Amino acid sequence: MSALYFVLLLGGLIFVHELGHFLLAKASGVRVITFSIGFGPALIKKKWGDTEYKIAAIPLGGFVRMHGDEPGQEVPEEEKSVAFNYKPLWKRTLIVLAGPVFNMILPFFVFFFMFLTHGELLPAYIGAVTPGGPAWEAGIRPGDVITRMDGEEISYWWEMQARVNDSIGRELDITVARGDEEETFKVTPELAEVVLLRHVDLVEKEGRIQVTQVYVEPVVGVAPAGIAYAAGLRNWDRVLRFNGQPVKTYAELERELKKSPTPVTLDVLREAPRGNIAHALFSMPGDPLQITLDPAAGDLQMWDAEMVVHVVDDDTAAADIGLRPGDRILTVDGKSYPLWMIMEAELAALVESEHTIVWFDGTQERSAEFSLASKTEKGEFNEDRQVVVFGAHNHSRINIPDPIPNNSRLYYALRGSWLDSLGAFKVTLASVGGLVVGKVPIKEMGGPILIYDMASRTEKHGWPFFFNLMAWLSISLGVINLFPIPILDGGHLFFFAIEAVTRREVPLKIRQVAAYVGLALILLLMVVVFKNDIARNWDTISSWF
Repeated sequence: MSALYFVLLLGGLIFVHELGHFLLAKASGVRVITFSIGFGPALIKKKWGDTEYKIAAIPLGGFVRMHGDEPGQEVPEEEKSVAFNYKPLWKRTLIVLAGPVFNMILPFFVFFFMFLTHGELLPAYIGAVTPGGPAWEAGIRPGDVITRMDGEEISYWWEMQARVNDSIGRELDITVARGDEEETFKVTPELAEVVLLRHVDLVEKEGRIQVTQVYVEPVVGVAPAGIAYAAGLRNWDRVLRFNGQPVKTYAELERELKKSPTPVTLDVLREAPRGNIAHALFSMPGDPLQITLDPAAGDLQMWDAEMVVHVVDDDTAAADIGLRPGDRILTVDGKSYPLWMIMEAELAALVESEHTIVWFDGTQERSAEFSLASKTEKGEFNEDRQVVVFGAHNHSRINIPDPIPNNSRLYYALRGSWLDSLGAFKVTLASVGGLVVGKVPIKEMGGPILIYDMASRTEKHGWPFFFNLMAWLSISLGVINLFPIPILDGGHLFFFAIEAVTRREVPLKIRQVAAYVGLALILLLMVVVFKNDIARNWDTISSWF
């Protein structure tokens, strides 16, 4: 199957590129002799009209051969009207330009149809709120559902994000549904910079009110000296029901406890640890426990278990500062976190910085300073990547709300495809520019082996991964083909530009020499990318022998 995905991926990209040349040639009145996907011996071929269509054995490129497209080729007078070299300069330019342009517009259609399949979307449900952030300070809490922003109806999470992005530094009126009531809060989104490409400092500005749709399930953490512990609750107990009613989120459990003036009954599932493979491996034996808890008895000393340490790896920063299973992380650098993964992401972005952490060990607060160093590991595609290891892990039980029907599919697809295409263009152009000026390491370039490896992951990740990969590679193919290197489309366009200025064609001898130079550059590039591909997969390749 891997080979099939590879052929479909490259074949699709090549077909779109050559189709651009073919359609513009036909529209310009040029006779097309051959339309080929691949090089070498033909596997399948068929002639319709003046054109022979074929699929060749080597799927690493393709070509459209047009009548009279060879430099210096003599064409009979009666055939000059259908010969490429005798067409006006602007028509020749459009024909050559069409291939890269078709590659560049393909992602829009790919993303459009991908977004169009989204029949359901995430609602504007607030799963977690960062303490101290704009939303928290305004009064928004987990479990709230945003219904309006500045008076306009909001149904989906993406609508909320879009409005926040457009309102950086400007106060927003956000109306939320909280149970059976509605409340309106004034929130001012803050500016955040998201790194798109580290090597060239490519960042994107976003608005943030520091909320997420991810919610924490009702898994509890307790202090050994607290009322909840005395009642029988233990770290990582999962509350299934509150007075017989199912409980879905910790925020819901917390609200119900605050409202109850009398003792309540909790049905609890206690997970028995069986080791720490991947930091958490549990069984769930027996029936749930039933625990009576009195919320009015005082401080329960109970919280959601999201920020409670479950496992600490030896010889790591977390172990060195004395973190232990059951400790609850309160702040890092003075900031509280609603989700463990947010803390990890922010720590990973601050390599070698000094941090101060405060945690509660069950009896008292403790603090320590630490720093994290990065190490090199192999990524999914055998590429070298820098990872940061903290060494502590939680027993995370997080989820996302149930999706709701998408009632604006067309607008959603158009908007999403435009934004994703634009983002892909930004990253690709920055990457190519970074390679040219030396900011992006040459070793990060990849060739056919890397593309084969990426295409093979379709079996694991599904067709959305395949089409997303096709869209990104299509942009890269279009951009690279515009490089002013002879034998590439950009090289032809460069000569056309000279012809437009000088009013005469570039001499044949110069074009021939340039073609040899261009071929040498392409071969050198192929050597580099194959070398990189082999280096990435050397362990696998050496194991064959």
